[in-house]
Amino acid sequence: MEIKISEVLRYAGTNESDTAATEKAREIIAEVLPKLHPRKVVARFNAADIAFKGKLVEKTLDGANEVVLFAATLGLESEQILKSYIAQDYFSGVICDAVLTAAIESFCDEIERETMAAKPRISCGYGDFDIRNQKEILRLLNAEKLLGIRLNDSFMMYPNKSVTALVAICEQIF
Repeated sequence: MEIKISEVLRYAGTNESDTAATEKAREIIAEVLPKLHPRKVVARFNAADIAFKGKLVEKTLDGANEVVLFAATLGLESEQILKSYIAQDYFSGVICDAVLTAAIESFCDEIERETMAAKPRISCGYGDFDIRNQKEILRLLNAEKLLGIRLNDSFMMYPNKSVTALVAICEQIF
């Protein structure tokens, strides 16, 4: 998993001209990266068996013969790490949150590459892919038991640095 400074700064709402944020990001990455142990659960399904609604899902699944669903998390460790940086000061907390966001996104990029996806992944809450679908994805993957991911009443995941996604796989004929 690679955490890019430019991504961290983008998530923090700044850029590389902000030398204080850049230096803090480098410091936090060096300290946090060895402590992260991201986990995932991945499963393949026949595309015809997936019944999520919405134009984004329809467009993503167009031409797909298989669908990969996955859940990924940085786990409870990431929550403790973030709390410790927030306790230091607001600035450190913001940069740490951005580091952790870049980390989970990088991990998801790796998972997506492993699936040999035909199209970019989509996650619940993007476009018209309803966030309530997270409940079904987590159920299909048994992610609460395997990864410890839970949903609140607003369908937000805990640990916060967790992602569910759908990836379309299209058969390639040569």
